[in-house]
Amino acid sequence: MNTSLILFFEYLNDKDNASKYISALEKIISDEIAPRSKGMIYYFLSKIEMNVGKNEKSHYWLSKCQSETPLLFEFFSSQSEFLNINEITLAIKNYVG
Repeated sequence: MNTSLILFFEYLNDKDNASKYISALEKIISDEIAPRSKGMIYYFLSKIEMNVGKNEKSHYWLSKCQSETPLLFEFFSSQSEFLNINEITLAIKNYVG
């Protein structure tokens, strides 16, 4: 789970290389990992794919999150207004200076 979070935040600082982060996250979910970690990765993949304009792929990952980790999906859905990639990126840039 920590690795996926690091990769997601790295993506926020390096959006031009989205495919690199998508590929790394996909590789992680191919391993045996806890369902909660897998659900988080599905959600991160969904957000990144949506941010790069791949809505169909974004919906695919989001539906996997919903079907395999419904409680995590419910949590993310309830927090979606706080999980906007552009706003998170702006907040990071303002914090770092």
